[in-house]
Amino acid sequence: MEPRTFSRILRTSLLIPTLVIMVMAAIVGWELQQLRTALTWVDRADRVISEMRLTLRSMVDEETGLRGYLLTRRDEFLQPYNNAIPRVETQLASLSDLTADNSPQQQRLQQIRSSYDQWMMYSQRMLSDQSALTASSFESNMEGKKLMDQIRNQFEETIRAEYQLRDERVRKSADLDKLFLGSLIALTVVLGSSLAFFTRRQLLGLSHAYDQMLADSRRKTVQVEEQREWVSTTLRSIGDAVIATDSEGKVSLMNAVACQLTGWTEEEARGKDLQDVFKIVNQETREAVENPVSKVRRMNKVVGLANHTVLISKNGTEYNIDDSGSPIRNSDGELVGIVLVFRDITREYQMQRTLRTTEKLALAGRLSATIAHEIHNPLDTVSNVLYLIRADSQGETLKHVDLAMQELQRVSQVTRSMLSLYRESKTPVPVSVKEVLESVLSLFDRKISGNEVRIAKSLPSSLTVEGFPAELRQVFSNLIGNALDAVGQHGALSLIASKTAAKGDLPAGVSVVIADNGTGISQDNLSKLFLPFFTTKGEQGTGIGLWVSKGIVDKHGGTIAVDSSTEADYHGTSFTVWLPEKFTGERHSPKVQVEMEKGKQLETA
Repeated sequence: MEPRTFSRILRTSLLIPTLVIMVMAAIVGWELQQLRTALTWVDRADRVISEMRLTLRSMVDEETGLRGYLLTRRDEFLQPYNNAIPRVETQLASLSDLTADNSPQQQRLQQIRSSYDQWMMYSQRMLSDQSALTASSFESNMEGKKLMDQIRNQFEETIRAEYQLRDERVRKSADLDKLFLGSLIALTVVLGSSLAFFTRRQLLGLSHAYDQMLADSRRKTVQVEEQREWVSTTLRSIGDAVIATDSEGKVSLMNAVACQLTGWTEEEARGKDLQDVFKIVNQETREAVENPVSKVRRMNKVVGLANHTVLISKNGTEYNIDDSGSPIRNSDGELVGIVLVFRDITREYQMQRTLRTTEKLALAGRLSATIAHEIHNPLDTVSNVLYLIRADSQGETLKHVDLAMQELQRVSQVTRSMLSLYRESKTPVPVSVKEVLESVLSLFDRKISGNEVRIAKSLPSSLTVEGFPAELRQVFSNLIGNALDAVGQHGALSLIASKTAAKGDLPAGVSVVIADNGTGISQDNLSKLFLPFFTTKGEQGTGIGLWVSKGIVDKHGGTIAVDSSTEADYHGTSFTVWLPEKFTGERHSPKVQVEMEKGKQLETA
């Protein structure tokens, strides 16, 4: 063979495989680019879906904050509402950018924006309307609910459309993948006719490895997404507060309960030292408690907080808490973080404190009853001696003896009232409403006369109810004592008892109205009067008197209602206690109305 011919064949043998490889490389590169573009669009659809869910969650946070504020009228409940407003605006703008090439989705987003603007106008109206803050409005709540339900439905429709678009893009990616694989195999067969057998095996092996990698990648993507959703759902379903940190004590995760108690949002707290977010002190000494991160590192095990630990939130609110800290370890046993689980035990702590106070009060009651009993017996002797002295006295001495006997009778009446207040029946007995109220008034006789309080009474002697006398005395003692504190010097107090007839399922009973002309109770405090530990007397009040009184009235199957005014020309407070004539132990709900105006009640004073 001529060298020229060999050179030509050699050149051809080299040139043809080279051209084939270049063509194959060009085709494969183009198909890879198309596949990469298709996968990019799939990822973009996932981003749109994720951003839509976050936006909807932010709007739900606004609705939750607004509802919490309207129900409690406490400013801290507006924190989620205020925080979510700028976040929603940012998220809606991001969604608009992400769907700029999708006209139908742009139209749906415009509908969502319109519905959200309507809801914002509704929320601003509810916040600016004072009547909405003082009374529940079913129509207003339903209006807000309908608007938010409309937003949810629009989001569901938009997300559903994005899922359909994503499925189309996934199918297109799969078709491109199949086309790519087919082209690769075909070109491999063509190239294999001119290349060695091992090259063909390598290409086939590469194709198989690529298929396996693609399948594994898809499977891992699904598993990661499922695990992420499961962890997120589990975390938000935990009733206790959870804070997770890295090995350096930097906050990496907080659930909703932790955000509520600490006053920090997860975005604000992420990356900060735990001791900046989770501020805890000893309730008694007010000294800082050891950082749980440091304690877990030092002890290298699960640890708990000491008793009387108080969490100070970002807004200054204090919570009694109970918690535990646990180390987070990797597969090699190395400490990679710490998880802190805690809960609010403020109510339990207050209940324990109340129980201790109640025990002290019971002990004081037994002691006062003993003292009253021991005093009462010598008083009888002194009374007899004064009677004998009076028989032999005359003139000025007789006047002094009469005065001494009057004061002695006053003391005897007080001791008898104290003894009757302590004694309690094991079963309900007939109770004279007049005798109960008269005995309670005798306990406050000194305060009434000292402050020159005018008392107007309408207490028919025929009114009786079945119940526990000592408990009923406690109820009326709390109400009359509060009224005397409210009127101060030269005030007026009215006690009116009347019989109520049976009506429908409501049995016959007795209504007792205790009215005063004090300064009155503000509307903000009226709804809190019967809550435990709420008091308007500052350090002088315990906040349990009206709470206990309501419990006693409920136990007797009755009701207790309050009406008050703080106006300059018409002020005062009226408590109405209704009790059934027969003790049933079941609570009724009569619509007890105060039928007498305070001015008319006090005219007889």
